[in-house]
Amino acid sequence: MQRVLLFASALLLGIPAIAAAAPALTIPTPTKAAHLTWTLGTGDYDVIRGDGACPMTSPTTAGTVLAVDPDPTHFTDPASLGDGTYCYRIDDTGAVESSNEVDVVVDNTAPNPVALSSPPANGAHVNADTSLTGTASDPNGIQSIQLQVFDGSVYVDTGAADTGSPYNLTFPVAGLVDGTTYTYRLKASDDAGNTGFSTPRTLFYDAVTNISVITGPPDGSAQHGTFAITSSNSDGAAPVTSSALASPHLANTYAARAGLSATSWASTAANDGVWDVVLSSQDTLLNPASTSAPITITIDNTPPSLSPTFPADNSWVTGILSVPYTVSDATTSVASVALQYDLVGGSVTWTNAATSGNPFQWNTAGVADGSYNLRVIATDTEGNQSTEPVSPATTTVRIDNTLPAIPVFSGLPANDATIGIGEMVIPYTGGTDTNLVNVQLQTQSQLQVAGNQWTARTTATS
Repeated sequence: MQRVLLFASALLLGIPAIAAAAPALTIPTPTKAAHLTWTLGTGDYDVIRGDGACPMTSPTTAGTVLAVDPDPTHFTDPASLGDGTYCYRIDDTGAVESSNEVDVVVDNTAPNPVALSSPPANGAHVNADTSLTGTASDPNGIQSIQLQVFDGSVYVDTGAADTGSPYNLTFPVAGLVDGTTYTYRLKASDDAGNTGFSTPRTLFYDAVTNISVITGPPDGSAQHGTFAITSSNSDGAAPVTSSALASPHLANTYAARAGLSATSWASTAANDGVWDVVLSSQDTLLNPASTSAPITITIDNTPPSLSPTFPADNSWVTGILSVPYTVSDATTSVASVALQYDLVGGSVTWTNAATSGNPFQWNTAGVADGSYNLRVIATDTEGNQSTEPVSPATTTVRIDNTLPAIPVFSGLPANDATIGIGEMVIPYTGGTDTNLVNVQLQTQSQLQVAGNQWTARTTATS
């Protein structure tokens, strides 16, 4: 009522009426809630919100009055608004003057989806700054995508954000610790300030090829033939390629050798002797190669040197057979030497006759009479063997430990008979043997009985 009277008096006095200045309304859009700013004169104002896009059809019926006498410079809609478009204006009290109407897009929804669309794969190994590409969508526009790295307690913005699609980011490796796994994600922000996040991934920083450790064969061991080489490497999950190098002991001339690989050595291609072996390793990221500590291996593929002395081939042997020998090994040492026999004509079955002593002493009475092949076999500590004689050559002895059959005489003079001077023929039977040399007639004088002295009179050879 007071305003009307003042207005009327002004007219009566002839004073020109001054219209109230309509506020100029601005709103940052889109926004989580309507934040209005305006330029005001003096007076009281109401904020009006209408559902849907502008224009509102009637100042008195189209909108909802949100507040009376708001803050003179700004206003934030206190309502929990759903996503959508709303129309705002400002009226002075009594709707004498109104502001322009402004559409506001309310956006409370995070960008979706947020994803890494390029390598590296989850758990990848890297040794340099790594490029990442992210994707995200939002009905009201993406403002930026930012890389975040987990520091053990929170995710920290890392590097520069990208504000334009395609969103290309860089994972910097400066300051990273070698051999460490890092967890990271992408944060997408829309124009309303909502944020969304990609599924976290891990990245393993690997700037060094870790040194391989040779775990077999044992350092200082002797080997022969083809033997395995085993190793370990703590280079995480990054595949490591290794190659073996060898050098004559202490010569420090490491090089690839025939038959040598990272997993085995066919050592018959190498000279007998002492070798130093290392592994040179490089991971798939091509970090500088590393070299393991050396191990020392003695290669011995040569059998012992052996020289026995046998009886003449096909000799007759009875009782104890003595076989002297010499044996030596140039690289390692002799583990065993054995004299062996095998029955001629039977299945080949070599049996130890003696395994100690030099010369060997073999009591042949322990086997049946017959012909036997002999050999001496020497084995060094690496299992290399030498045999003499070398097959197919043989040394054969004929063993005879059985007494000849006793001969039976026929036609002997009667007991105490007197025989004349001259030759006496005495036939006999028996006296046979596989190794029979002779049958001998012996006589004993009555005067020699006490001394048991017999005198050979004649010898028959058949």
